Amino acid sequence: MNNYIKKLLISLLILTLVFALFGCGKTGKDNGSQGKMEEVPELISVSLIDQKNNAEIVSGDGWLELQPVTQIHVEFKGKVDYIFFYLTPTGTETFAQRERIGVISAYDNDSTGEKGFGSESTTAEFIWTVPNESVNGHLGVELMSGTVARYESSAVNVIKDASKWKDGPGGSKRIMIAEDDEMAEYMELTRYEDGLFYIGVAGLKTLKEFGSKNEGGVAMNPEEHTLEFDMTKSTGTVTGAIDGPVVSFKMDLNTNEILEKEFKPAPEFPNPEQAQFSGDVLEIPDERLVEIGLYFKDIFDNYL
Repeated sequence: MNNYIKKLLISLLILTLVFALFGCGKTGKDNGSQGKMEEVPELISVSLIDQKNNAEIVSGDGWLELQPVTQIHVEFKGKVDYIFFYLTPTGTETFAQRERIGVISAYDNDSTGEKGFGSESTTAEFIWTVPNESVNGHLGVELMSGTVARYESSAVNVIKDASKWKDGPGGSKRIMIAEDDEMAEYMELTRYEDGLFYIGVAGLKTLKEFGSKNEGGVAMNPEEHTLEFDMTKSTGTVTGAIDGPVVSFKMDLNTNEILEKEFKPAPEFPNPEQAQFSGDVLEIPDERLVEIGLYFKDIFDNYL
């Protein structure tokens, strides 16, 4: 009896060892085939920034007013390779109408020279040149990590009213600022598809240095944060158009520094009544150039 029990116990022990060995081998094979689960990234926050003045766009009614050049700032958790941005119109069953407005990568693109936001980063920015049209929809953000992704279809509600702008050539938009009034005989703001802005001016009455007969324009580049001014003060004519001394300068809108400036003299006038103005130069100190630049910056800000 004792021998029988011993044999039975030995047999059970052997079976237990065999089961354990085969069981462990099978588990190891399964673990190897399944691999480690990919972690789905998490979207923490999305904020919009007016690229022109580097200020966050805020709203109390849940809708953010898009600016001509809007920076989308994304904060997330986990590894992210690519971020896709979508715009979906408001309304029901509009998902099929969503439009991809851009994509950014964590990695540098050697062919284009574009820098990535960094594979270890938890924030990223996308610069969006908003179309010259009214917008009313939901901004969606998709975070891609390997083969997994997280998509937030309405991370931010956005709106833009373009009804005050009229169509111009080449896809541009125009709006009249002044016409035969106390400000100027003519002043029109144009927004181009590449995100640049230009104010064309004639008969400006608010800058005493240029009198009331003048002609020129002011360009603003929101991405470079620069303003370029060019204006002729009329002291006569050679071609039939306005001629006279020309003032040109380029200004950094972040520092208010005058980067470039040029004061071109008036041409030689053949008319004896205008000859006294031949070669005149209108030279303006930097402090006043900055004031003129800020004057036009305020005009841009009021209409953009």
